[in-house]
Amino acid sequence: KLGMEPLSWAAQRGHKEVVNFILQKDGIDVNCQSHDGSTALSLAAKRGHVEVVRLLLQKDGIDVNLHDKDGWTPLSWAAEGGVTEAANRLLQEDGVDVNCQDQHGQAPLSLAVRRSKNSKVVNLLLQSIGIDVNCQDEDG
Repeated sequence: KLGMEPLSWAAQRGHKEVVNFILQKDGIDVNCQSHDGSTALSLAAKRGHVEVVRLLLQKDGIDVNLHDKDGWTPLSWAAEGGVTEAANRLLQEDGVDVNCQDQHGQAPLSLAVRRSKNSKVVNLLLQSIGIDVNCQDEDG
């Protein structure tokens, strides 16, 4: 069992209309985490559902830096997957941590360079204010 609630299921599948409907309900916890720490935002970013990412980012109280059990944030997932539009939208958010590191010390730039085949994401991250191009993971 994944322990995901309806918002996360809809976000993971890219069901924009369902996500929009759920977000309109009072008391919705937009930062609710599954057993592995995934959020609706991280799942949408990971799967490249950019319209869902945009909807979620419009919700008051969304935490763009909330990380899962491995230390991955929505930006980490977008960078690793080469999802340029999602990464770009996340980077526009106030307070987004472009240098957040996972449990192995990997930052979004490292993930994009090592795992993504999309140089646009790498360039996008390199243009980000405050990016640490010398950030090292646990392997140095």
